Amino acid sequence: MAITGGIGEALIATATGLLVAIFSLVVHTYFAQRMDVMLTLLEKTMNTLQAGFAVVDGGNRHAS
Repeated sequence: MAITGGIGEALIATATGLLVAIFSLVVHTYFAQRMDVMLTLLEKTMNTLQAGFAVVDGGNRHAS
């Protein structure tokens, strides 16, 4: 009886650990994808802004 109780406890602990790991992976993937989308948008915005500054400045670069 003591052996089966220990095995049952180990199975419950393993199942709980797997559930936590799967949930964490899903959450991580969701936020990593959102971050990629935001970084892409930021990069496009910065490129547009940089192109706008180049037009306003006439393409001249001043050392500061």
